[in-house]
Amino acid sequence: MPILSYQISSIIGDNPLSTTGAKEGHISAIIKSDHEEAVAQVYSEIVANRLAVFLGIPIATGVPALLDNGDINIKFASLRASEINHDFYDFTADEVDYNQHKARFKKLSKDFPNEIAQIAVFDYWIGNQDREFNFKAELSKKDRAIFFAIDHGSSLLSCSSTITKSLLKLEETTFPDTHIFSEYIENHYANIMIDRINQIPEWAIENAVVVNDVIGDVSLADQYALYEKLIVRKDYLMNQVIKK
Repeated sequence: MPILSYQISSIIGDNPLSTTGAKEGHISAIIKSDHEEAVAQVYSEIVANRLAVFLGIPIATGVPALLDNGDINIKFASLRASEINHDFYDFTADEVDYNQHKARFKKLSKDFPNEIAQIAVFDYWIGNQDREFNFKAELSKKDRAIFFAIDHGSSLLSCSSTITKSLLKLEETTFPDTHIFSEYIENHYANIMIDRINQIPEWAIENAVVVNDVIGDVSLADQYALYEKLIVRKDYLMNQVIKK
C-alpha cells in the first residue's frame, strides 16, 4: 500500500529535548465533536479508524484529541492528507456536479478494484451508510497511485439518530441496503476482504471497540453491545456484497 502523507501546517522550532534534530510543529486536521444529531460520532470515528488500520483499509487516519483549554470532551482529529506532488481527484468537492463525479467511477473501478472492494466490504460490516463521495484518488497516475477514504462518523453507534437505534439498525441483515461502489465491486476482491474480516480474532475486535472509558454518551455497556454486533455482522457480508 502506498504511503499517504499528512499536511504539516507549521514548524515552530527545535524540540529542546531532542538529540536527533526533531522539531516542534502542528499537523493540519479536521476536528470533529459529538453533537445533538450525532451523539456517538467521535467514538464511532475512533473505532472505525482502529478497525481499518488493523485490516489495512486505505483511509486517512485520525486520532482522539483534547483541547488545551480544559474541555474534557474528547474530539476526533481527522488528519488532513498532503496533496503535494499528488494529483488527487476530489470526490468530496460539493461544488462539482454529481454526474461529473459518477463519470469518474469507470476509471476509479479500473485503477482501484481492490481498494473499492475493501472500502465497500468494510462499510457494510460497520454499517456505514454515508460513504457517498467521501474519498479521493489519483486518477491520472499509473504507478503507485493513492486512493483513500475519509469520514466514518455515520457508522457503528452513529449509524442512526441514537445509540439504541444504531444498535437495532446493526442487527438488520440487509443494512446498509446499498453502497455507492456496489455495481463496481469485483467478487474476487470482495471475497478476499470478507475472508480477512472473518479471520479477525475476537480479541482484536474487542480491543478496537471497548476503550475502557466512557466516550461522550457511549457507555461501556454500549461498547460491549457493539462488539457483539460486529461479531454477528461478519456472517451478513457474503449475502450483502457478493454478486450472484
